[in-house]
Amino acid sequence: RLKKGGLPQHLIFVPAMQDDSTPYRLTSPFPDVVKVEFDPAKFDFKLTAAQRVLADRNIDLSHNPSLRLLTNDVALNLYEVM
Repeated sequence: RLKKGGLPQHLIFVPAMQDDSTPYRLTSPFPDVVKVEFDPAKFDFKLTAAQRVLADRNIDLSHNPSLRLLTNDVALNLYEVM
């Protein structure tokens, strides 16, 4: 929900291996954008309050313990957040 005069927020997840033990890094390249660079194997998707994650098939989330594969097709995989 936006406050009066507020900007809509765009939340973008980008898989990236982290150099340290941190499973994610947040940046805000623009006032209305939050970019989450995350380790596909370590990031806890429960932190997002999402129930499902739709990912490009080229992004391997199969080793992430917070996700369970529901369906896959030619282009996308659908995961349930555990």
